Amino acid sequence: MLLWCLLLFSSPAPAFDGLDLNGLHPFSLGDDPAWALPSFDDSQWGKVQVPGDLKAQGIEQEPGVGWYRIHFRTGEIFPGQQIGLSLGNIGNADDVYLNGVRIGGQGIIGDQFVEAPWKERLYRVPEGLLRTGEDNLLAVRILDTYRMAGIFEGPVCLGPYHDLILASSELEFIRRGFEIALFTLLLFFLLVNLFLVVQKVRSPDYLSFTLFLGLYLALFILESLFLYDTGLKSPLVQRLIFVITCLLPAAGLLFVVNLHPQARGVWITLLMTASVGLSMAFLFFSGLKTYACLLTVFIVVALCTGGTALFLTARSFLRRRQGSGPVLLGMIGLLAGLMVEWTPIGGHWHRWPISPGDLGMAFLIVAMSYALMARYARNAKAVRSLSGRMLEAHEEERKRLSRSIHDGLGQFLPMLKLKLQMLEARVRSGDKTDPSLLAGLVSEISRAIVDLRHMLSDLRPEFFEKSFLADTLKWHAEQFTERTGIEVNVAAPREPIMAPRVRENLYRIVQEALHNVEKHAEARRVEIEMKLKGRHMILHIWDDGRGFDPNQDAETRGIGLLSMKERTELLRGSFRIQSAPGKGCAISVEVPIS
Repeated sequence: MLLWCLLLFSSPAPAFDGLDLNGLHPFSLGDDPAWALPSFDDSQWGKVQVPGDLKAQGIEQEPGVGWYRIHFRTGEIFPGQQIGLSLGNIGNADDVYLNGVRIGGQGIIGDQFVEAPWKERLYRVPEGLLRTGEDNLLAVRILDTYRMAGIFEGPVCLGPYHDLILASSELEFIRRGFEIALFTLLLFFLLVNLFLVVQKVRSPDYLSFTLFLGLYLALFILESLFLYDTGLKSPLVQRLIFVITCLLPAAGLLFVVNLHPQARGVWITLLMTASVGLSMAFLFFSGLKTYACLLTVFIVVALCTGGTALFLTARSFLRRRQGSGPVLLGMIGLLAGLMVEWTPIGGHWHRWPISPGDLGMAFLIVAMSYALMARYARNAKAVRSLSGRMLEAHEEERKRLSRSIHDGLGQFLPMLKLKLQMLEARVRSGDKTDPSLLAGLVSEISRAIVDLRHMLSDLRPEFFEKSFLADTLKWHAEQFTERTGIEVNVAAPREPIMAPRVRENLYRIVQEALHNVEKHAEARRVEIEMKLKGRHMILHIWDDGRGFDPNQDAETRGIGLLSMKERTELLRGSFRIQSAPGKGCAISVEVPIS
């Protein structure tokens, strides 16, 4: 349906019953008030097609001012009717003069400019201003800021004002309808994400998507035809549009990084900082020359930011990370829309009721929302599965403790009681007590104490609170090797002070990883490395076991990997598994320590 509407609205505009002003007309870059006067000689000016995009006709210019001078002669037309002048759509602001008299304009031209996108240019011709049977001059002063420049869309004609205003209103009505539809779609996704945030789903990917969507929604409103028609679009609002435009690519990159956490290198930080700094520069720029320089820098930064986001997403897709496919498809859709809008291959996209860039952005937002909703559904399913398996694990742990106590203290204490009763009987009967009996009791009690300490250490080492995490890991590795015979090497320098919850969860992750190695991996060696990078602690665990397929369904993985992933996300960190059948398993955990 949408495609049908676009094809319908991309068809040529209907011809008007009036004086057609289309054709080749003089045009010059620059700005001079004398160019509005009929007496000025423009014979040395070059000519351009009207209507037609100036850039598509090879007139490359920095943001600035230019003038059209359209000469025409008319006879007695539309007697008794009000005459109107239609100029279609102009990029991006204009002042219109007929025979040296200003008859209208949209937007503001100057250093403190205001753009008027999507506004149909229709002006009433004052009575007596049109010279019947004589030469007339239509001078159009235009401000080009970016994208389509000049009088790029018709009809350009004189005709009955009543007929022209009906046609103009119809085009603007269609535009407003599409604005309402797209605004409703964006608002729906924003409300859904805000609802999830209110429900305490505050992971960085949801928050960064809410930021990205909120910025684009604000930009869409500020650029809308509705806001322009209210008269609220001022130079300050125009500056806010540039500020949000600069922040939008950085917000998109932040979403990609949070969706599939990567090491936050200097390049990503540099791009984020450049976007914020550039947005502040746009807020306080002065003059069209400054704006032209800032626009060039923005294009470079936006290309680098978009290219980085596309690279990270494509790499995540090749690594088969969940959610990367829809986001990559959305980025391709956005790229296609921008190519149609910014390059000549798009044809007459300006006749569409909404720009290809906005359509591409809407497609990207839908793709992002789908990726997050699918992730939310998977996480909810995994949480339900994890909850059930945790109950089963707790029950298994109770059984194990019960067996350990029964096989250890449960058998030792009755035996100790029996021997003490025998010793008591000998004492009462006056028999001489054998010292070896007492020594044996002391030895057995000592062994029971050691067994009890081992049992408690498995639950929580008694020195955990007072030791460095590195020392605790080395101790646990020694105990594991002694018990299983699997060699464990730990490379972990003493870490800086960390929050107790960080130390606790990192220790439990290592403990669970070694438990999985003992139970499933059939490994001979395990390598554990812990290192500090900035304010992040990075933990690598590798074994040379039989490996597995990490892309299998979460329900078949077991509780170990799920609990490690949950602990990592609890610390707002990233968790990654690399494994393949017969090639061992590598686990990488990165968490902030403050």
